[in-house]
Amino acid sequence: MEIRCKHCGKLLGKIDGTADAEIKCPRCNTMNKYSIKPTDIDTGEVEELMKARSYKRVRGAIRETR
Repeated sequence: MEIRCKHCGKLLGKIDGTADAEIKCPRCNTMNKYSIKPTDIDTGEVEELMKARSYKRVRGAIRETR
């Protein structure tokens, strides 16, 4: 899973599995806190959702648009 800054979108790291992380962005100096839990969705499913017109990426997260 890619970890991106919630403010500017800069890639901060990649994490596999679970983690509790607090990362300061080197670009905008925003302190980002993450609590990553294992999910049932895999990266293949995410790519399919991104191709659908009803989903888009907002600040690093997948959001449903209606």
